Amino acid sequence: MLSKASKRVLSVVVKLSVSLLLFYAIYKQLFAKTGGAQLLEVFRASIQEQSLVYFFLALVLMPFNWILEAHKWRKLLLQLANYSFASAMKGVLLGISVSLMTPNRVGEFGGRILVLEAAHRIQGIALTLTSSLSQMLATLTMGLIGLAAFIHQQEPGNLWLMYTWVFAAICAGIGLFAFFNIGRVVPILRRIKRLEKHADKLQSVERLRRSLLAQILGIAISRYVLFACQFWLLLMALGVPLSFFEAAISISSIYLFQTLVPSIAITHLSIRGSIVLYFLSYFSANQLGILASILSIWVLNLGIPALSGLLVLMQINIFKNGD
Repeated sequence: MLSKASKRVLSVVVKLSVSLLLFYAIYKQLFAKTGGAQLLEVFRASIQEQSLVYFFLALVLMPFNWILEAHKWRKLLLQLANYSFASAMKGVLLGISVSLMTPNRVGEFGGRILVLEAAHRIQGIALTLTSSLSQMLATLTMGLIGLAAFIHQQEPGNLWLMYTWVFAAICAGIGLFAFFNIGRVVPILRRIKRLEKHADKLQSVERLRRSLLAQILGIAISRYVLFACQFWLLLMALGVPLSFFEAAISISSIYLFQTLVPSIAITHLSIRGSIVLYFLSYFSANQLGILASILSIWVLNLGIPALSGLLVLMQINIFKNGD
């Protein structure tokens, strides 16, 4: 066991390390991986009254994005204890901060559970995974529908359209069935001797009612619509005008492929930009405006919340039970 003095020293070291890594990750994304000077010129050229309105609306939507995520996670945490909304929000922000520095954003789980009681942290990871699965299900389902519509618009009569619709229906059906029966995994684990002792730590997942899971999925879909609208607003602000239908089918297809491509690569804006440019190039030739919108959505939905999470990290004792 570490002494109190050792824990304090280690806590300071961990916080400083996380701070430095986070600032480096943000710098790398904003400057090292993008043509920062060129994109800055795009921002300057876009500063017009109408563009500022679009920027303002996208900024207003930012807190609602993470308020919805905190609300979704808290609904699941209530299966463990009466955690406050403030605790859930702190966990979400901490998760974003840590996730930027880890492959596949797996650090999000570790960041979130720092606000939980020690006895709840294993089950907290399982509930966080449930929350993430709901968001992934929303993205995959909406994305496959959007991709089918995209193919239909660009290449009517393409045989792949029928395959895409069938694939979308099958994936949506399997995903919905698996999500609404997630609790059945626990009894299966109990039958496996090596995993039997861990199954009891997942009782919170086993107790999840389908009515609650439906609410969780509903919030996930609401978040999906919200950050898709954010992206559309930023595109409009930066000189990439899209109709509602064009935005819906292209943005949903973009999010689908960003989910399918390994996150260890997708964290780089250059890779993200390639996917976005492919789909949006069908509707606009303004590549710099498109790249600037990618940078903007990253700053709004990850950069700023990550810095907020860093402030939360400075205030908590990482070796003490969560509040």
